[in-house]
Amino acid sequence: MGHGLGTLAAFGCGCTSGALVGIGNLKRHYEARLVRDVRASSAAAATPFIVEEESQWLHSLLTILWPRIDKFLKELVQQEILPQIDKELPQMFKGSVSFPKVDLGHAVPRFRNISLKEQSNQAILLEVTIDMASDMDVQIKALKVPIGVKRLSISGQLNVLFHPVSSKPPFFAGVTVFFVDPPELDMDFTGAADFVDLPVLRQVVRSTILDAVRGLAVLPARIAVDLNPDDDTDQADLSYPPPKGVLRVLVKSAKGLRAADLKLSGASSDPYVMIEVGQQQWRSSVIEKSLNPVWEHGNVVDLLVYEPGQKANLWVFDKDRFSKDDLLGVSKGVVLEQYLNAKTPQDFVLPLFFEGKEAGSLTVGARWFELSAAVPRSFPSAVARGPSQVLLVVKLLGICNLPKTYKPPFQVKITCNGHQLLTKKSTPPSNIRPVAEEVADIARRLKLANHSLQQISEITSLEPQSVKLALAQHSPSSFSRARKEATQEMSATQPVFNQVMYLLLPWTEKVARGTVVLTLLDRQDRPVAKPITKRLNDVIGTVEGGFQLHGGGTLNGRLSTSWLAIPS
Repeated sequence: MGHGLGTLAAFGCGCTSGALVGIGNLKRHYEARLVRDVRASSAAAATPFIVEEESQWLHSLLTILWPRIDKFLKELVQQEILPQIDKELPQMFKGSVSFPKVDLGHAVPRFRNISLKEQSNQAILLEVTIDMASDMDVQIKALKVPIGVKRLSISGQLNVLFHPVSSKPPFFAGVTVFFVDPPELDMDFTGAADFVDLPVLRQVVRSTILDAVRGLAVLPARIAVDLNPDDDTDQADLSYPPPKGVLRVLVKSAKGLRAADLKLSGASSDPYVMIEVGQQQWRSSVIEKSLNPVWEHGNVVDLLVYEPGQKANLWVFDKDRFSKDDLLGVSKGVVLEQYLNAKTPQDFVLPLFFEGKEAGSLTVGARWFELSAAVPRSFPSAVARGPSQVLLVVKLLGICNLPKTYKPPFQVKITCNGHQLLTKKSTPPSNIRPVAEEVADIARRLKLANHSLQQISEITSLEPQSVKLALAQHSPSSFSRARKEATQEMSATQPVFNQVMYLLLPWTEKVARGTVVLTLLDRQDRPVAKPITKRLNDVIGTVEGGFQLHGGGTLNGRLSTSWLAIPS
């Protein structure tokens, strides 16, 4: 059990005397909310949130937050996951997949190991282990064979970060929710002899859901909830804060590995290493026929670290040419913080396990680098010897005045030096909501006086689309229709991305002469207009957009760079 009401003083360890003000405000606000909730329910109906008694105010907070997150997840399944399942299927299934029933049921989260901490910037971090099970009932038909997904469970460490600080309740302008590491995912399948007849489809369903969770809420991605939609909090920065630095990992050697290959020449393995940190995955080269392999110096990777509490998972596999690679051993949950405190290179020997038993060891080297906006005159040898020296940051907010002829949702493909990144799909603007009643009344009076839409827009300082909403909000049904029309139109003309993407690059003469290419894609993955091209050398520092799209529209965003530096 983490810290609760009786142990709030423990959060002050290492902080200034005023460091608990934010936690105190948050605690008092949700304690009051809890009292109101209890008084309003004479039956005191049970809730699905299971927490310790001294953390009831945290329970109240999570109860308020969860419906927003739950609604978001249900929309994600309908709009993203199900279409992606159909898209990822092999050719033989194309056009044969349908979803005759989609009932997402009720998610029942259990929260344990709750702790609350205040960070140096007054942000409040709530750490909690979540075990969530959904009694979903999704029916899939492939080649006329019915398959069902009856249960989906997700388990992992969930972080809820309250920031930035606000002077009004609930005292923070926004909340970001994220998994520190990829969560454990499990599901039950029914029909088609429990999927024995269609293992390919089963794998596609499982991997698509896991990839969706990773892309949505595993660092660096976060679910952002704007608690005050009227402030100027940057949604992109809220959802995608910058990394803390770069961890360079060198795979060196392994000892005492299991023998997976039994041949006439003897028992051996062809090992390689897989490393996973958040959404980042990397694979080493293969060492043939060795149970005590030694890798060359080229087997090094630079990994972006977003939170000190992130963990790494390392697997050692045996490479097989004609069958599935065999797992030789795994070292899971390696906390990265131990590496971040070292200012010099460190070697670590990690024990490997297979089916609960020791299975040898893996030796890796690690070195931590900070990120600096200052352009270095030259690179220290420690930085220069690695696979990357510069971090390209691509921030994309949205597009203004895009022609109506293009078909949403959109994505932006970023290519640079042979690397490619793809944004999530665009959404309509989030500010499609009623205007102040006083302003709406003025708009209606102007309309009765035969003023045009453009004239009303100029007089009220409302966008034309907001004028239409203002004129319709006297009636709930009229406003609902107007909002639906506005959403459809603004999805095409003002799509929103609110995303920041990070790409580590080597800084060589070839790369410096290269380009960053931004290509807008429509819902059929077809390019829209001519790509935007910027020389990477010109991006050093910061380049602000509007970037003009050929054919109309302005892509709003920013290109910038940060540089690897040895910690001071």
